[in-house]
Amino acid sequence: MEVADRKMLERIERFNLMAMSVDFNQLPIGLYHGKMGLCIYYYELAGLTSERKYRVIANKLFDDIVRRVTDKIDIEPSGGLTGICMAVNFLIDSGYMKGNPNYLLKNYDDKIIQSLLYNRLLDFNPKIEMIRHVLGSLSYLTIRLKHAGLSKNEQAIMQGVIIEILNKIESLAIDKFTEPTSFSVTTYFAPCYLQLLKHIYQLNFYKLSLTKRLDIMFNLELIHCK
Repeated sequence: MEVADRKMLERIERFNLMAMSVDFNQLPIGLYHGKMGLCIYYYELAGLTSERKYRVIANKLFDDIVRRVTDKIDIEPSGGLTGICMAVNFLIDSGYMKGNPNYLLKNYDDKIIQSLLYNRLLDFNPKIEMIRHVLGSLSYLTIRLKHAGLSKNEQAIMQGVIIEILNKIESLAIDKFTEPTSFSVTTYFAPCYLQLLKHIYQLNFYKLSLTKRLDIMFNLELIHCK
């Protein structure tokens, strides 16, 4: 075994010892900082090592997450419903779980769509953090739109929600390219926003308007830089 491989295995084992010392019951269920993130880690580790014990841990974590998802859960990606749905979608696509996401995620997709449309998340001068949460939920809808099996009506609803919320974000008086003191892909608005636009562009349903919007955006930014 090469030195680099041995060091990596040692790091994985140290992390496992640390993770196993944590009381899972005290962790939140979310993707970024909770059980859902660990769940994905242990499924990946089970696939990497072929160790059954890791899949057992992952299954237990997932079962507990499902039990704890209620109608009151927030939709935000880091600790709420959007992140959990993203994770389930990933686990199915990666072959760690079996099932049809169009069936398994239907009720959750409806809740995310209803929250985006009717909870007025972007009204009354929202903070940039809330806008990033909304961007994450829109990105999740673009992931769902890539799956075969959605009905034309479901596709039209998701596309309409993305366009409506994107237009609302565009109408907000925010600086999309202000650089924070510390960079993070998940908390810095610009990469989240541009990644969303890329996903929408690839889906082709809003391509012409998006191209014009990007031209205007970057022309204005170039003028500002001069």
